Amino acid sequence: MQLSPTSLPPSDGQLWLPTYELSGCVVAAMSRRCDAVQLKADADFYNHYPASPYCTVSWWMQGQGEWCDVGGERASAHRRRALPRITFNGPQRRPVTTWCSPPSHGLMLNFRPDALRRLTGVDAAQWLDQWVDAHEVMPPSWHDFLQRVLQASDDPTRMTLIEQFFRPLWRAEQTQSVTRRERIHDWCEDLARRAALSGKGRSARQFERRFKQWLGLPHRELFAMGRAERAFFEALAQDDGQEDIDWPDVAAAAGYADQSHMIRHARRITGFTPAALFKRVKAEPSFWTYRLWGIGGA
Repeated sequence: MQLSPTSLPPSDGQLWLPTYELSGCVVAAMSRRCDAVQLKADADFYNHYPASPYCTVSWWMQGQGEWCDVGGERASAHRRRALPRITFNGPQRRPVTTWCSPPSHGLMLNFRPDALRRLTGVDAAQWLDQWVDAHEVMPPSWHDFLQRVLQASDDPTRMTLIEQFFRPLWRAEQTQSVTRRERIHDWCEDLARRAALSGKGRSARQFERRFKQWLGLPHRELFAMGRAERAFFEALAQDDGQEDIDWPDVAAAAGYADQSHMIRHARRITGFTPAALFKRVKAEPSFWTYRLWGIGGA
């Protein structure tokens, strides 16, 4: 795993992107450390995530991670559920918010669900919108690896362990790698071509069934996530530090019919309007994943 250059504050974490060889399997790894000295408000210890097609393993090395049953603007401190020390979650169809008691140190590793299925037999569709103990999902051959990552002395060591574990597994699959910066939209189009051309049946119903079997999500939902991500990067490209973003132009560049169409999609996937999300991403510590992803996908 390769560390992405970043000059963000320590509480905004670090981003690792996969080597070319692992890029068809691993999307990225992100870690975050924070404590009550760096961050004062309870809201700063939240972690906001958009709806996502990826499967994730999360490690909580320090602090108690908690899942909030409502994401976006309605995340509530009164509705939390303690998460296992090592957590697995499948694709998420709505925005998600977690919280962690300070001091905290967490790491998450994102996988392409079609690749994870090939490596483990795990069917992403069975774990849609679920957050469970990773030992319940991953095969026994992974359990020692999960513990070694948790107990490692630091994050660079964890990245080495991750790369050493996955390199021979993924190499044995003899699959093609993808470009490191492939975004959801491009991945969706590639998978759609593969789904349309594989198997005996090529009807629209058979295509959709095959696509959902691979990813746990229908093609239209993944396409919507890809378009929202595209709008996010279009807004980043326009940002000059003055928050003077031409949102109708962003909507058109991302392929939306109009700005209202983009706003509806953004609310469903992130929990916020594009303008509100962008303001929070620039100002609030709990939106650290968006800032990191903006650096990694630029």
